Amino acid sequence: MTSDENSNAPQRIVLQTRTHQVPGGDYQERCRNMKNLLCQHLWNRDFDYEHDRWQEYGAAFAYEGRRCYFLLDHGQSRSNDVPVLWYKWTGALFTFMEHPLPAQIRAKLMGYPFIRPKREPSQAKKSSPPDVATRRQMIRYKLRSNMKIAPVELELLGNPDQVALLKAEVDPKFWDRIDHLAQR
Repeated sequence: MTSDENSNAPQRIVLQTRTHQVPGGDYQERCRNMKNLLCQHLWNRDFDYEHDRWQEYGAAFAYEGRRCYFLLDHGQSRSNDVPVLWYKWTGALFTFMEHPLPAQIRAKLMGYPFIRPKREPSQAKKSSPPDVATRRQMIRYKLRSNMKIAPVELELLGNPDQVALLKAEVDPKFWDRIDHLAQR
């Protein structure tokens, strides 16, 4: 099932690679590049938000050589039982994996149903801002993933005590970036 053949059929694509093999700069650019590269490979088109859904797992792009996975769900189905295709990305080309997915990956996929549950309207606008511990956790995650840090999170770095706590919680490789952000 490649190219335009069965391009409307529901299918699930698991893509395995390493963080340093994903082209791009920050998290958003790397994910956008992988979405489009995979869709170009499979269907000769870019990622389509109307028909495709996307998840990443282990995409800590601030670290080189880490194994990471991308999940691309395409099409609609009344069942979660859809074909699963497995590819590896080398940094230059996609390799279709003929053998079945390892049991550990199959088990992890169970947590990502093909048919997504209906979402309730967000309560985020009514809730109060996250506490400082949660904001530090958000910053740690974004540093590891090479994501942009939101202004509400940057406010935390105006407090030297919070900067010290954050530095105690992260890999020292991020300290210079924290100091740079705190000086803004």
